[in-house]
Amino acid sequence: MSATARRLAEPASFLLPLIAYALTLAPTVTLEDSGSFIVAARYLGVAHPPGFPLWCLLAHGFTQLPIGSVADRVHLSSAVFAALACWLLFRTSLRWTGAPLASLAGALALGFSTIFWSQAVIAEVYTLNALFVVLLIYLA
Repeated sequence: MSATARRLAEPASFLLPLIAYALTLAPTVTLEDSGSFIVAARYLGVAHPPGFPLWCLLAHGFTQLPIGSVADRVHLSSAVFAALACWLLFRTSLRWTGAPLASLAGALALGFSTIFWSQAVIAEVYTLNALFVVLLIYLA
């Protein structure tokens, strides 16, 4: 593929999922652990064992943004972590295959999969975990 395809595919691997997640973020606290995660991120507390300290620190940074409610900001942190995981998957696939469009298709397949998307729009730790898994694969 051409250099133009690569230059367009790389930002698309991050921006397309991020825009989709931002448009579909949960409007407020959701079921399960969302409420405790939002409070823990806001006040740097411990949600429940094991506590997810790195997630709390990173999500706390998002609570400082001057947009929406605290819940919106913490949900946005999950969306950003998920979009970064998609982008890094694109980079990993591109490194292995050299095919920008196939790499973009793989990254978007992850980003728009039902379960991954469902975790990307709520306050949860799984998108940060996915980012770390993809980072380990990239580094391997």
